[in-house]
Amino acid sequence: LLLKFLRDLSLHRALVSLQDRGVCSVDDLKRILTDEALFNEIADESALSYREGMILKRAVESRAEKDPDNTLLQQRLESDAANARKTSEMAHAVAGCYAVSHQQFVDIDKEVRKHYGTKYSSKQVTMLTVVEDIIKPRCQRTGKSVAEELNGEKKLSVDLFVTHSWREPWEPFAKAVIEEGGRKLEEPNLFICSLALKQGDAATVKAQVGASVDTAPFLRALRQAKQLLVVRNAIEDIYTRMWCVAELVFASDLGFVEQGRLIVTGPDGFKGSTTGCKDARCSNPEDRKMIVDWMEDREISDSDIDQVIQKIRRFRTL
Repeated sequence: LLLKFLRDLSLHRALVSLQDRGVCSVDDLKRILTDEALFNEIADESALSYREGMILKRAVESRAEKDPDNTLLQQRLESDAANARKTSEMAHAVAGCYAVSHQQFVDIDKEVRKHYGTKYSSKQVTMLTVVEDIIKPRCQRTGKSVAEELNGEKKLSVDLFVTHSWREPWEPFAKAVIEEGGRKLEEPNLFICSLALKQGDAATVKAQVGASVDTAPFLRALRQAKQLLVVRNAIEDIYTRMWCVAELVFASDLGFVEQGRLIVTGPDGFKGSTTGCKDARCSNPEDRKMIVDWMEDREISDSDIDQVIQKIRRFRTL
């Protein structure tokens, strides 16, 4: 039962939630985190990377050294458990089931082309306008995200995670996803946030994003993905957007960069930009603070992330 529960949540959230429910005590948490065989088994079952596991282990050990009577640790566990209760249900619902197939995205592009007609190739037809004109009304009619509407209870594993800016023109974005998406992976299932989440007002979207970066649908989908597709554009540097930075940080943690699982496409018009990861903006100020705080707890440094960002900006496509 413990391992089954851990499959539904990240290791940290699962442990603190278990403790909150009285299933395991603070002493149990310490035993789990000091018993290497048990720790590795739980980490494997919860899809936690070894690197993340070691970070968590060191963090708990450090807190224990500074807090021998467990007072501060108990307070942190209670706080984390409260957050876990708020976000776990939504995070589990989105994880791994709201991708679209390659062919479904081709059909969506055809729908966009038909809707805009001769204006389809205009720079004014962006992801933002497509969301407002097509995707939001569709979500309002069905009460579901586009991906959920198309696939229902059928859970599609994520093959290709697409990171991009919503200010990009739609046509080159769609072309990149269709062509690059099928170049290394045959007919991949795609995680595209505008299709994976039910689009609506800010409260609707925030409810799906949740109160924790670790349980946000974007990062949960990245855990499953085989490749990360970075779609650059001529309008906005995607790494001035904080969620794109967060996705890159997490992808780096998971080894996408080191293992060559990162695909870069689109124009290199921002190759001269020198802004760093902490300069990035977010449409929701609360999300930005949440991501910045989360980044502070990561093992990878800001300078390391900035180096990866610069390489992506300067990467030359054929």
